[in-house]
Amino acid sequence: MQPRTLRQELSWVSFLSIGLNEFRAPLILGAVAAGVVAVIFAGHENARQPATIAVPAAGVMLASFWGWLRSNQRLRALEEVPLSKIATAAQGYARFEGRADFFPDRPVTSPTGVRCCWFRYEHKTYDSEGNVTDTDRDESIWSFAMSDGTGECIVDPAGASMIGTRQNHFSDKRESWTEELIVPRDPLCVLGQFTTSGGTVPASEVQDRVGHLLSVWKRDMPALLARFGARGKEFTLAEWQNVEQAARLTVEQDLARHPPKPQNLMSKPRDGREYVISGESHAQLRLDMTIWAWLYLAAFAGGAGTIAYAFFGR
Repeated sequence: MQPRTLRQELSWVSFLSIGLNEFRAPLILGAVAAGVVAVIFAGHENARQPATIAVPAAGVMLASFWGWLRSNQRLRALEEVPLSKIATAAQGYARFEGRADFFPDRPVTSPTGVRCCWFRYEHKTYDSEGNVTDTDRDESIWSFAMSDGTGECIVDPAGASMIGTRQNHFSDKRESWTEELIVPRDPLCVLGQFTTSGGTVPASEVQDRVGHLLSVWKRDMPALLARFGARGKEFTLAEWQNVEQAARLTVEQDLARHPPKPQNLMSKPRDGREYVISGESHAQLRLDMTIWAWLYLAAFAGGAGTIAYAFFGR
């Protein structure tokens, strides 16, 4: 049985898949509260006391307001931050659009064997009655790259809201699994903290390189002794200091000839602002968040109307 690709099936209602991941808590709370209200109205008329109706209706309003705040906060961030190009972006809060790629020399493999940039995976097994007996979850923590035609940026997924990614799903009577993926060449919209490391090498790394070079030199000790004019079969303290200075000078000259390239990084903002990695375009993401904001407002109004009806409508 071939897995279904949810991205293809839900392309015209993509906000639904976003809601399951991004607004699960308010959706569950709101659904439970709305269910209680429905049960009360469907029950005996004596159970339809104003206070009995008002409490779950207030729960609907609370969940709706919570969901509206989250969707509106995300929507404002998407609207207020302009699109930047990696090569010319200023340091700070930024938004990029481009294509995903492997982290240099470090591809990731999902639990189902797919070579990808990032994955999130959930596997469930069921007993003969359909009850869940075991749940296994896994998520990639490795960074991956993205490019926009002007430059390349490393994307750290830690702490990000992963939205609109590829989703594969399979289920039968015994098990089910859902896999979310970002694979090379997937379109990306990333909103987060942009920083660029300088082209300097930390002193600790310089020292490591010096130590490595010395270990290479010492493999041919007779040649090393002759090279630095040692008088005996071993270096004196003063002579060895000269060797170390020569090794350090060699490392510094090599770094001057081949300076490290600055590295661009997109990561979670430390000030708590939104960090979004989306497989959808900026326009589609805005549309999805707008739909959710209006749905939550409608649910809030419905809860308020229910309370008003409970106290004044009868």
